[in-house]
Amino acid sequence: MRFTLLHPDPSRGHGLVPTDVEADVGTALSVLRPGLARVSGYAGWASAGVRAAVADAVLDEHHVVGQPPLVEGCVLRVGPGSRTGSELAVRADWHVAVVAGPDSGGLAAVPTDGTLTVGPDAGAAALTVHDAALPRVQIRRRRGDKVSVRVGEGLRWRRWRSHRTLDLGTTTLALRGPADGSAAGARAPEPGYASRPATWLAPLLGSVALAVALRQPVLLLVGLAVPLVALATDAVARLRLRRRSSGDPCLRDLAALVAATARAGVSTTEPVVLDQPWDPGGSLAVVGPRALALPVARAIALGALGTHLTAALAVRTRWTDDWTWCVWATAPDAPLPLGPADGLVVADDPPDPAALARWRSSSPASQRLLLLADSGAAVPAWCRARIEVGARSVRLHGADGKVLELPRQAAGAELALTQVRAAASARALAVAVHDTALPVRASLAGLDGIPAPDQVSRSWATPRRGLVVALGVGPGGRTVSVDLVADGPHALVAGTTGAGKSELLTTVVLALALTHPPDRLAILLVDFKGGTGLGPVAGLPHVLEHVTDLDAAHARRVLASLRAELRRREAILAAAGARDLLELDPADPTTPPRLLVVVDELRALTEDVTDASAALTRIAAQGRALGVHLVLATQRPAGAVGADLRANVALRIALRVTDPADSTDVLDAPDAARLDPATPGRAWVRRGTRPLEPVQVARAVAAAAVPPVRLARAWSDAGTAWSPAPSAGPHDDDLRPAWLRAAAQAATRRPAGGGCPWLPALPAVARAADVDDGPGLALAVADVPDEQRRGAVRWDPADGPLLVLGGPRSGRTTTLVAAGLEALDHGWSVHAVGLPPAAVHRLRAGDRHRRLGSTLETDDARAVARLLELLTTTGRPQVLLLVDRLDLLLDSLGRLARGAGVDRLTTLWRSSTAATALVAGADAGAAAMQHAGAFAHRLVLPLADAALDALAGVPAALAGRRTTPGRAVHLHATGAELCQVVLPEPPAAGVVARSAEEYASGLAAGPAERHRDPAVVLVRPLPERADLPPGLGAGPGRLEVPLGLGGDDASVVRVDVSQGLLVAGPPGSGRSTALSVVARTLVRGGVRVLRVVDPAGLPVPALAGVQDVGPADVGVACGADGAVLLVDDLDDLQRAHPGLDELIPPTVSLVAGVTSSSAAQAFRGTVATLVRRRRVLVLDAHDHASAELVGPRAAWCVDPSRRPAGRGVLLTGRAAIVVQVYAGGS
Repeated sequence: MRFTLLHPDPSRGHGLVPTDVEADVGTALSVLRPGLARVSGYAGWASAGVRAAVADAVLDEHHVVGQPPLVEGCVLRVGPGSRTGSELAVRADWHVAVVAGPDSGGLAAVPTDGTLTVGPDAGAAALTVHDAALPRVQIRRRRGDKVSVRVGEGLRWRRWRSHRTLDLGTTTLALRGPADGSAAGARAPEPGYASRPATWLAPLLGSVALAVALRQPVLLLVGLAVPLVALATDAVARLRLRRRSSGDPCLRDLAALVAATARAGVSTTEPVVLDQPWDPGGSLAVVGPRALALPVARAIALGALGTHLTAALAVRTRWTDDWTWCVWATAPDAPLPLGPADGLVVADDPPDPAALARWRSSSPASQRLLLLADSGAAVPAWCRARIEVGARSVRLHGADGKVLELPRQAAGAELALTQVRAAASARALAVAVHDTALPVRASLAGLDGIPAPDQVSRSWATPRRGLVVALGVGPGGRTVSVDLVADGPHALVAGTTGAGKSELLTTVVLALALTHPPDRLAILLVDFKGGTGLGPVAGLPHVLEHVTDLDAAHARRVLASLRAELRRREAILAAAGARDLLELDPADPTTPPRLLVVVDELRALTEDVTDASAALTRIAAQGRALGVHLVLATQRPAGAVGADLRANVALRIALRVTDPADSTDVLDAPDAARLDPATPGRAWVRRGTRPLEPVQVARAVAAAAVPPVRLARAWSDAGTAWSPAPSAGPHDDDLRPAWLRAAAQAATRRPAGGGCPWLPALPAVARAADVDDGPGLALAVADVPDEQRRGAVRWDPADGPLLVLGGPRSGRTTTLVAAGLEALDHGWSVHAVGLPPAAVHRLRAGDRHRRLGSTLETDDARAVARLLELLTTTGRPQVLLLVDRLDLLLDSLGRLARGAGVDRLTTLWRSSTAATALVAGADAGAAAMQHAGAFAHRLVLPLADAALDALAGVPAALAGRRTTPGRAVHLHATGAELCQVVLPEPPAAGVVARSAEEYASGLAAGPAERHRDPAVVLVRPLPERADLPPGLGAGPGRLEVPLGLGGDDASVVRVDVSQGLLVAGPPGSGRSTALSVVARTLVRGGVRVLRVVDPAGLPVPALAGVQDVGPADVGVACGADGAVLLVDDLDDLQRAHPGLDELIPPTVSLVAGVTSSSAAQAFRGTVATLVRRRRVLVLDAHDHASAELVGPRAAWCVDPSRRPAGRGVLLTGRAAIVVQVYAGGS
């Protein structure tokens, strides 16, 4: 608590000098004295002979800090003094208030005898106003309660009525009474006609008499007129009086606020603030020369802080000396206020305007922002209200565009300091009325019954019947403890943000764990504050599980486990014939231990887990007999704690709350709303219907040796009047790590077999050996919390295909690899599509039986379609197809053969007779979800968005964020369960996976590859370019030449050109390259090769070993030695030389190249003959003419996403082989 010492110190000047100090609440003055002498430098404080006083109240030696008047903001002085001018003013019958002008807020009492002087230089016992235009004003009391005033040096005194103000110079003065700011204390209004019956009753009776005598009823109206006028006049008078009395004086001007604050320092009143013209966003700018704008800004800040400093204040300025008075309301480095509570930020040339703008954009309007600027141009656009202060006027430019004249409310620095100190005292008084002097901090190590770290084992050895918790320190320094068995069995903890809920829960858990062994107490932590609230005690050996809001499904699992534990305890009690856990022998190892369930942020739990409220209500109803205790913490119990649950919660603890209704909801009293925000951990305890008990909750720290008095922190280093070395602040030695280590060591010495048989959550890593034996492939370990056991997730392909849904890094590919390795171990042949290289490498390393077949990419639609064709037509059993990124494969196959490629894939899961088992992995996108219903088994791994769980079919009870890779929900026909997918075993030592090159090249295949089981289908991808290997050619004397790589296994494709070969393709498809490959391989094989060249045409590059001849010399050059004749662009030569077909000998082996359109249209001649013989290499089957040459299989021989040069289809008889022609080589 901060207050000021006023004492003599000749080294710092004459008279009394101030020293700001801090002292612990609850410390007696006799204990404070040595510290006061040390920090102030005045030795007299150490002597009891020097009387200490606050104002005119002398304190005794037993007076404690925090007890009025020794509260925050007070001045503790040597010897009694006098009260402040504002306190004397509000106590007087009449006082003068400066309601506008350069010294607004000033108050002075009108003396009963004598004269009050107001002016620029009024002298002693007067009210000084720094206004050069203000004449000297004298005020005195007259007869009774009347007040007279004289302005200037004149001789005439005139009566001053309370409803009239004096506007003199730039200052406005008002006469006010003690009760309010209007005319309280003035003479009561004159009685009206309603209070004088004779004034209206006599005319009425006279009118009645005349009416009866004259028999004229009309005369009755004359008699009624007088009473009606009297009643109307009285009603108007009462309405005016009601309006005057209903207006809150503290909402009018700064002087009324000062008066209300002074009254709050004497008696408890409700907090009041001055209403300021904020814009709808809660911002206001004060614009003008600094000397004029700064006092106005001070007044606005004081008004926003109000009588009790209800708003959290933060100051951002480079002019620190102008705001030193704020030290009594905040710290110089106080953070910007957050949350819904009231706040005020003063920005006077802030160092970081951008940070201020970001805060303003995200904070509510209740967080006020006061800006100071030299001109309107410096005011940001988002601040839509400003007050322009000039030498002669003050104008408000409102958010609605209106301009209004305002009275000049300007506060000096001295008045601001006095007012904020008085407000701090008023706030402390309001807290002290509803609180008892308690220390501001308490140590768990200092409480009765809490063992030191080296005494934990001895503490556990002490037999205990209840669950006694040492909470903290109460009045007089005594330890406040509660017994969850006797006072509970359950507890409700309420408190707003920053009040100390998590610290209290940590204290409860740690205090119980240090006094009860793990075999007698089990603790379950449900921390819905991200795991930070109860994380420090999660390492205790008593803790069964630590649940956070990062995984709602985990929380639901814990509730299911709790229900199973309740059923187990019910069975134990029934078997023992007992009605309560207390009836069982605690020494018997079969007796269940007490189970403590601690929930931090109950509202968040009930919102995220819909069945949590019902589960907790059942536990609360059965917990007393079964030994299960709940400690539920929330900010606001209303709406989070149902009536049935509340009925079983007898122990209630309320830390500070913001709304009295919340305090009443918990304690049946509003006291918790009046706790000081500056003292976290202060709480009220209600045990059933017993009276409230105050407590300062202990923290898990060692009792630090803190000086009872410390030098208070200054607002800035500039101008510090007294600078002794400040004593070190409280040093908290955190004992939690030492206590946790001691508890862990002590637990190892306890007998085994005790405690609560709790099934922990699924591990992050599971192996195939952890899955129970059974039919099918081992996939995962399932969690069955309702039965407190583990289950096996095995997949039998006979039950249908398996779909694995998961986002990036969810374990989707690992799941596919695990399934593939299981199938390989069972002797199945496995094919993989879309698996990354590392996954394929892992499959090869585990392929002990050499049963791994094709490994393709999802974008290689042609090869995948060919693999699907072979798998569906051969019908071989025990075949497993692994597909990763099913969505990408569906898209790729959808572009093949006008969508017919997708049909080949969907046949695997639509046909009940499909022999090939399918395991597909995909992200939860539209393409995969469209077919998800066809999969009898689904594993839903963590998804990018938890909301996708519902689309994937996950039940609401298991839906939620899953962050552990491999954590999945297994969906099947009979239900769903949470599981952990098995992680593949690492490869055995010495096992080396075969490289991709060994799989891709038949020449590089090892002995095992060459002796592959023919039952394993193999489709390899074709490269987009294949270079002619050096030395590869036709055999000696043979006309069988290698064209390139092709076929299902991407091996070397050879063709016999003895019967001729036609190379057809569109321009640029690689016809000339194919002819050069044929020529070079024949030359390497020793075959004589001739090439027909048109001498009249363009020159062509020479081919090594090839003889060029003209069309006329073909017959002579060929001879009869079995030469091969090459003709490039045969169709062009035929048009240039129409008789060329007759010149070519029929016995020669002709290899000719033509365009695919010419080949498709030929009906006679050499080209038509080769087409009919089906001796054609068709390049670029994407071309319509080329596709016509290939026939119906053309759509299955092309890759829709690629069109590499040299890709073609070799037609030999009925066979059609896709080939990548060599690029030539050297």
